[in-house]
Amino acid sequence: MIIDMLLLLAFSTGLGGYIPSPFDDDDLVLGFRVFGGLCLMIFLFYLAMVPLRLGFDISSYGVAGLATVGLGVLAMRLRLSRVSRLIVVHPAVLLPVAIVLVRIHHGPVEFAPYGWDTYANWLMHSKQIWLTNDFWRDDVQTPAKGYPPGWHLMIAFTASLRGSFQTANTIALPSVIHIALLGLVFDTVVRWLQHNDNRLVRSTTFWTL
Repeated sequence: MIIDMLLLLAFSTGLGGYIPSPFDDDDLVLGFRVFGGLCLMIFLFYLAMVPLRLGFDISSYGVAGLATVGLGVLAMRLRLSRVSRLIVVHPAVLLPVAIVLVRIHHGPVEFAPYGWDTYANWLMHSKQIWLTNDFWRDDVQTPAKGYPPGWHLMIAFTASLRGSFQTANTIALPSVIHIALLGLVFDTVVRWLQHNDNRLVRSTTFWTL
């Protein structure tokens, strides 16, 4: 699970390197890039597997390749970007480190699907995508045919990272989703506080002139 989580985080960050910063300055905005990259990854898988009908292996290699190049693009941007000291408490950095430390101290992270919904509507279709190298075939059995396919495709991708479909490793995807969302909220709150602080400084300066 740990390896899958770190790879998903790296690929999300790499794809986020293609996304322009929403701000005028040169801050890294790590949470924005991880969240945006994860959304872009889901879109690319959907585009490759559903409209284009590419095989799952080709789609996986393509997304992984684009993400790796994106990491290089982001590394070049870092030479010109400003990295805040708050990066050490950023959820996209702090939470993965904490999870790895928990893994080292307590042992493997276990996950067992509980209930009919988790197994039938998530894992059943995802495993068949990985096994059949296709998104939908006549012999694929799942009650979630009309569901949005992003969740199924991404869980199958986590299986392809290790070359085997292990139920415990599928918890990596929701872990990365939580980390990305918390990172986005963190960046937004920090920006809001900085903006209000600058407004307060300007207002104080005006009244003291």
